[in-house]
Amino acid sequence: MLFSGVFLENENRPFFNLAELNYNGYKDVENFEQRFANYHCSKVGFYNKKNKSFSFYFIGGMSEYYKDSIGNISRDPFIPFVKHISKVHRDSSGVFTETILQDTLPAFLGTNGEFIINPKIKRYFQDIIDENELRDDTLELGFILGGILNPTETRNPYASNLANMTISNPYLINTRFIKHKNTNISETSKNNLKIELIPSSQRNHFEVKLQSLYQEYKYLFYYIYDTQGRLISSHEINDSQSHFFMNLNHLQAGIYNVVFTINKLYKINKQIHVY
Repeated sequence: MLFSGVFLENENRPFFNLAELNYNGYKDVENFEQRFANYHCSKVGFYNKKNKSFSFYFIGGMSEYYKDSIGNISRDPFIPFVKHISKVHRDSSGVFTETILQDTLPAFLGTNGEFIINPKIKRYFQDIIDENELRDDTLELGFILGGILNPTETRNPYASNLANMTISNPYLINTRFIKHKNTNISETSKNNLKIELIPSSQRNHFEVKLQSLYQEYKYLFYYIYDTQGRLISSHEINDSQSHFFMNLNHLQAGIYNVVFTINKLYKINKQIHVY
C-alpha cells in the first residue's frame, strides 16, 4: 500500500489518496481520502486471513486534520503535530474506512519514528502482523523508536517561533495491543496528568505540584533541556509527594524546558526562565 504523504506536485500540501500495489503495478483507491496521518510516522499493520481484511495503525505524526479539545474535526493547512492514533481499514469487499482511536499519545510523538514489532509476535508477511495468531487479549506489541518529539504544548511550533524546541525523541516507548477494548472514535481521551510549576520566592526555585490523582506514584523523574534540545540534567524523586521544590541555581541564565516522567507517562510543562 501507498498511504497519504507529502507533497503535492505544485502545492506544499499532502496528498490524501491511496494506491494498492501488486506485481502488475498499482491501482488507485477510489472515493477515499486518508486525512489523519499525512507524514511519515510510526505505524504497524495487521492482516486477518479469515476475514480477508487488513488494518494499519498510524501512531502520532503530523496531519492536516485532527480532533480538537472538544472533539470536533479541525483543519490546519500547515500540517501540525498530532497526538492521535488513526486506523485505516480495508474490509473483504475492498472498502476502505478511517477512524481515530479514543486513546491518545501523552505528547506530540511519532513523526519520522519507526515501530519495532515484538519478535515473539507471528507475522503474516515481513512487517505485517498475523491477526489470527493473536491469542491473548492484551499483548506487548512492540516499541516506538526515534523520530521527532515536539515538547511544547502547541500543535504547530513552526508557526509560533518554537521550531527550535523540537528534539529527537529520546524515549523507547513500549506499546500494548488490547484486542477487545472499544477504542474506535467517540471522544478523544484527555491526559489527566496535571503538574503545576510555580516560581518560589527564592531566586531560581520552583515549586512542583501534582494533581491528587498522581500523588502516589512508583516512578518520578524530571529532565531539564536547553533551547537546543540538549539534556542538561536528570533527577529522580524517590518519595511519593504531592509537591516538591526544584533548585535551579546551578543553571546558567536562560530559558529551559522541563520534562516530567511519572509512572511511565509524561507531561511537558511550559518553558522556565532562570536568572
